[in-house]
Amino acid sequence: MRTIWPALLALAALPAAAGEDCAAVDAATVREIATPRRTEVRLTKTGGGDIAMTIVITGGKWYRRDGPGAAWEVSGFDPAKAKADYRKLVADRHQTCRPDGSETLDGVAADIFMVRRDGGYSKRMWIARGSGLPLRTEDDYASGMHGVEVFDYADVAPPVDH
Repeated sequence: MRTIWPALLALAALPAAAGEDCAAVDAATVREIATPRRTEVRLTKTGGGDIAMTIVITGGKWYRRDGPGAAWEVSGFDPAKAKADYRKLVADRHQTCRPDGSETLDGVAADIFMVRRDGGYSKRMWIARGSGLPLRTEDDYASGMHGVEVFDYADVAPPVDH
């Protein structure tokens, strides 16, 4: 029984709203991990320079291409491991979340959440009201790098040129 008390005290110290708001973010992230998708990513490095990449996850495979015309990297993708890794990251970095408005993206109504983690990381996440899937994220890293991810879940197939 003594080993349970620290965990219960830690939970009691969390604001109820933060836990509820993070539940929406967590559910969307776990749903995204389990759903085939194509993600367009643009990272802006501190001091200039962009990195553009495309990631496709489908059929137990992870495909990544760093820019148009580049070769595809292919590796296995285990959704159960990805979910466990996400849950560990959140636990280790003490994630907090709060609502940050709503918008319509490409005709889809979305709720926006601001996410913060220890270490200087923050993210805005647009979650579709109908599907509960993330539509877009904007990430800011402690290093000063900024990232934008746009998700597409329609008709996802392995790249034909991999």
